[in-house]
Amino acid sequence: MIEILITDQVKLIAFWLAFIRWSTAIIQLPIFDSAEIPEILKVLASFIITYAFFPSLESTITRDINYVGQENFWYLSIIYAIFGLAVGYMLKLIMNTFLMAGSLISQNIGLSSARYFDPTTLSTIGPIEKLIQETLILLIILSGAIFPMFKGIFISIININIFTFCSWSIFRQ
Repeated sequence: MIEILITDQVKLIAFWLAFIRWSTAIIQLPIFDSAEIPEILKVLASFIITYAFFPSLESTITRDINYVGQENFWYLSIIYAIFGLAVGYMLKLIMNTFLMAGSLISQNIGLSSARYFDPTTLSTIGPIEKLIQETLILLIILSGAIFPMFKGIFISIININIFTFCSWSIFRQ
């Protein structure tokens, strides 16, 4: 039988919060936006990235846990998930700007009626939009633009946290 002994509960909670923040942001990235990528692979990639960045983020997240209390970490989980979804949504908005441009190009050159069902995005898409989408994903991977996205998520974890919000003068009583 396997016996698990937790020696540092604060560290475990901090890893959980970091995992929630990373996973909610990473799942929305255009690389993982395809329906053909299994959910378990998305969660595994989030776990590996969290494990890689956790030593740098541990002190910031631990400060939030100490501020709110260990027994209230579920509140922090909800807040971290909301912040992660917001950061991921902002990254997705940047990518959707390019896809919208592809849609406008399709309409202007007369290809707006030539739409087909794309099983990877589970929606109808035009040929120019699909070309721009695939080119954009390839460009993100090959040019290393994924690293600034990770850096943005990393900086958001350090700068946008409960301790920072509560230290603002408008939240003090």
